[in-house]
Order: sequence, then C-alpha cells, then structure tokens
Amino acid sequence: MSNEFPIDVSRRWHDLEVTIREILARHDPMGLIRMGAPNHEYRPEAAFMAEWLMDCRGVVEFIVVKNELYGTFCHLFDSASVGTPDHYEAAAQEIFDAWQAWRTKGKA
Repeated sequence: MSNEFPIDVSRRWHDLEVTIREILARHDPMGLIRMGAPNHEYRPEAAFMAEWLMDCRGVVEFIVVKNELYGTFCHLFDSASVGTPDHYEAAAQEIFDAWQAWRTKGKA
C-alpha cells in the first residue's frame, strides 16, 4: 500500500464514507429518505464512491466524480429511474470538495 496517506487509512476511509453518505442523504437523489428510508440508506453508494475516490491518484476533475456518481446509481438502480447526470451535480460537487479536504488532511 502506498504511504501517500500516513494517517490510519481505514479510519479515514470510514470518515470519508460517512461524509459521502451524509451528502447523499441530504441530496436524496432517489427520493428514498423522503419516502421514510433511514439516513444510512445510501451506504452502499457512499462506500463505493469512497473506495473509488481513495484509489484515485493525481488530478481528478469534478466531471469525473460526477460521472462516477451517476454511474454508481445507474449500476445499483434501474438506470431509467436515476435521472440525468445533471441531477447529481450538487451532490457530486460536495463529494468532490469533501474528497479534496480528505486528501489534504491525509498529507498533513
């Protein structure tokens, strides 16, 4: 494993996953929270995104994060029900910002 992130990576991965899960619950792209689902309903999507982001090295642009988030929802839900990539823009921006903060914290 790379030493690029010297802090306990598994704990930091969990922190990133929780942050992404909170972002997704707040944006509720599938309307699950509004239908009464628990706030951890988006845990699989958050875990997938956290793992994917943790594996990213170098420069990753926002559009790549947005497309990966959209693709994750297309993969886990019926692609006809997930909407368009633009539907995920605000959540993807917050995830991108959280990931940038996560990376910066790991290099401190």
